[in-house]
Amino acid sequence: MEGLRDRYDAVQPAFHFHKKYWNGITLESDMPDDKIKYWIEHSYRQVIAKLPKKIRELYNE
Repeated sequence: MEGLRDRYDAVQPAFHFHKKYWNGITLESDMPDDKIKYWIEHSYRQVIAKLPKKIRELYNE
């Protein structure tokens, strides 16, 4: 994840989250839309994977 900060000016450490693990992305900057969509989906999957199984199943419906 930190490599993204080196590649794109749009990617900065997240403001209110652990800066080692979370990035903030400035839209309409130098990161292509498809990459932004990919990383949003990736983050979503990472968060869902950490939820208890019963709650995770609600998201899979």
